[in-house]
Amino acid sequence: MRAATACVICALSACLLAPAAADLPLRVAIYSDGLGGQAVAEALAEREDIKPTVLEDLDAEELLGFDALFIGSCSLDRPELLRAIRVFVACGGGVVLNHSACGRHQ
Repeated sequence: MRAATACVICALSACLLAPAAADLPLRVAIYSDGLGGQAVAEALAEREDIKPTVLEDLDAEELLGFDALFIGSCSLDRPELLRAIRVFVACGGGVVLNHSACGRHQ
């Protein structure tokens, strides 16, 4: 588990470097159905270099407007959600999956 956590931290660090170089805030989508999402949004909102947005649903087209996606503990068992996340990642988006969102129970 620790190696996986290190990989996620590295991925987020890479997401932070590109916008920082362009002097733009990191655009982070936060899935509202994940536990802890609202607290993460509030914490990120305090930073000037990050612009968090809470999303009610995960749609590939909408996600492409963000640099990174945070999903708190939840079950991602709907195929359309998984497809949207896969498209986002394939197009270079960074993803942080917390607790059971990482697929531990699937």
